[in-house]
Amino acid sequence: MVQTSSQLFRTTLIATAFVFGASGAIADPYVGIQYKSLKGERSTLDYSTNQVNALFGYEFLKSDGLSHSVEYAGPISSSNGQIGKYNVETTVFSVGYKLIYNGWYGRIAYAKLDRDDRDLELTSDRALGMSLGYEFEIKPNVSLHLSYDILRNSNLKLSGFSIGSVFRF
Repeated sequence: MVQTSSQLFRTTLIATAFVFGASGAIADPYVGIQYKSLKGERSTLDYSTNQVNALFGYEFLKSDGLSHSVEYAGPISSSNGQIGKYNVETTVFSVGYKLIYNGWYGRIAYAKLDRDDRDLELTSDRALGMSLGYEFEIKPNVSLHLSYDILRNSNLKLSGFSIGSVFRF
């Protein structure tokens, strides 16, 4: 069976979670909240969207300042969006892998856009998401983060920022 790139990415993400989870390493679940704002271009039109997300994750291998996590981000509020002159609602769901070293992190994600707009049939609703950021630990179980985010596919080129907090159990 030949896998598409999105199926391969999902399979890799699940395998990564399994390997880190089966390693017996120290692991902590976490939840969080995040504000994300993205701007750029979709098809040939200017595009922007922002939303408030809930974060759910599981962090592995916390030692010597290094940790890995698998994370889900999804909307908990309606988004505000604009494509060209049209108001649109676009929500972005993502599942990703995050590598953190001494607070600095990189995240790669598989993202799905759920849109209510006129060019839904013209563009793909799946994209690659990438983030570079810093997570500042306030207490051992509470941290704040700020990141630069990119969302890309063949018709979508967005970038922006996110800011939020994470609470570990």
